[in-house]
Order: sequence, then structure tokens, then C-alpha cells
Amino acid sequence: ILLLLCLLFCSITLINAQSVSTYSFAASTGTFTPISGGTSVATSISAADFLGDIRTSVSIPIGFTFVFGGTNYSSVIAGSDGFLSFNTSATTTGANNLTSSTSARRPLVAPLWDDLSGAGGSASYVTTGSSGSRIFTIEWLNWKWNYNATGSTISFQVKLYEGTNVVEFSYRQESGTINTGSSGASIGLAGTLTGAGNFLSLNNSSSSPTASSSTETTTIVTKPATGQIYSFTPPPLCTGTPTTGVITG
Repeated sequence: ILLLLCLLFCSITLINAQSVSTYSFAASTGTFTPISGGTSVATSISAADFLGDIRTSVSIPIGFTFVFGGTNYSSVIAGSDGFLSFNTSATTTGANNLTSSTSARRPLVAPLWDDLSGAGGSASYVTTGSSGSRIFTIEWLNWKWNYNATGSTISFQVKLYEGTNVVEFSYRQESGTINTGSSGASIGLAGTLTGAGNFLSLNNSSSSPTASSSTETTTIVTKPATGQIYSFTPPPLCTGTPTTGVITG
């Protein structure tokens, strides 16, 4: 009976670990380093087409197995509007919504989800490192925030880390200004399911935002600082062999 209780406890821990709301969030500063020698992000038409307004890419290989929300993934779909989906049938929209976005986009990570445009910019990806500790990096370089902005406004990256399964966002400010017509961006994670407890949303783009799993902020209109890093770390899985003993609350 004690053995069965131990196994049940581990099973419950594993189930809880699958929710993105259990990820821990941390903000730090570092260096934004543009991708060198990466592959251009393409749609079904061309790489240049992805730089337009409201586009999704073709399926992009991560280069290793990445675990997000308790599920294994080997490829992603990039949205020109600043999100990365693990659903390879993903569609896109400029209307950001981590809370209840259609299942056609979930699950996803959103470094800067708003009605953006890559006109005059570029987008690329690369997988670096050795097996067991590889890093997948995708980059939106010299992007407009929003599509009516004049000049490049912001550059940002998403990094996926093999083994630790950490999701990391990093940013660099560009000289252009955010178009005043922008309703604002969402920054955070969204799981497979909708509603409270199935997302993490940052309340601002400062050096010390807080992450909420019950309230989404969709009105961010301030550029993250150059070198700003936001990291999301999944909880450790229950591992090991159950032994006899006494289980308490």
C-alpha cells in the first residue's frame, strides 16, 4: 500500500508539472547577440513573405526534443506577430490573447505578441551546441511595433534549451518608435488548455515584471531594455525509486 501511495504521489506531481503556470519566472540582464549564419524563416511562399503583416512560417526544426508543458516537441511554427507555437498547424493573428487564443495556435510562447511587421527587417533561426545541451534560437531582427511604425522598433529572440527545457526571451531596442496606434503586446506563455491556470503573463516589460497565471496583460507599449532577458523554467519532474516509509501531508 505504501508503495502504491508513493507511485500515486509521483503521478500527481508529473500531472501538475505539465501546466505552464507552474513554470518559475526570472528577469535578468545580458547581451543581445544577433544570429550569425542562421536559416531565414520562410512561409509557404518565401522568406521575404514572412516579413509582411500577419504571417506564419513553415514548420521549423528545433534540432532536438524540447519538452514544453510536459509534451515533447521537435518543431515549431513562428508568427510574424511575435509568437512561437508548438502546434505545427498554427495560424496567426495580430490580436494577442494568451488566455483564450484558439487551439489552432496553442501551446505557444510569446516574446512580444502584437500586430507587428518585419518590413525592412529579417528573421532567422539556428541550433547551436553539442548533443544534450543544444540551444535553439529564433530571431525577429529590426521589427516594426506595430505594422504602421516608422522604422525598425525592436529586435528580440526566443531561446529553447535542451535538457533544462528553459524558455528564454531577449531583447534589443532599435531607433524607431512604437506606433501610437498599437493597442499593446502580451509577453508570456500559453499552454494547450485555455483559461486561468493555463498561461503565464508578464504585467509589464520592465527589468522586474511579475508573471500571473490568472490575469493577462495585453497592453504593453514600452520597449524592453536592450539586453533584457526573461526566463521561464519548468518545475523538476518527480524521479527516483519509491521506498518504504511513512507518507505524511
